[in-house]
Amino acid sequence: MYTKDIIEIQNLLYQYCWLVDSGDFEGVGQLFKHMDAFFDGKPGFSKSPEGYLKTMRGIMKYEDGTPKTMHLCVNPQITVSEDGQTAEARSYLIVTQGITGQFNPQIIWMDRKFDKFAKIDGKWEFVYRNNCTHAMGDISAHIKGFKK
Repeated sequence: MYTKDIIEIQNLLYQYCWLVDSGDFEGVGQLFKHMDAFFDGKPGFSKSPEGYLKTMRGIMKYEDGTPKTMHLCVNPQITVSEDGQTAEARSYLIVTQGITGQFNPQIIWMDRKFDKFAKIDGKWEFVYRNNCTHAMGDISAHIKGFKK
């Protein structure tokens, strides 16, 4: 009954990964423009594309503006409300990183994502995300100032 909605929401989850990996943080900010973000249950930013940008600018290490990562959204479970206007999802996010000739690919982060969505002007939008860190690996090649 809600197959189209589920596919559209999955595409939002996957779009986040593509945008981050390509360094399009402005695009991610737009994706999150209606969202309240939490990090391990603590408030992060609210309905602000600039809020996301502030969390990313200044921490990226690479001159090409990309984080040299591959974000993988795994096992999304999506439930659409009966009225078809809101939805919830939970998924895993696994972040890998590797640079040929510099260091081998490795998992650097594992998160659980708890998301809520709403149809705004007929289009699915993120309205809530709680990013729950499950495990962090060696992020020294990912975030400026981080030491092993």
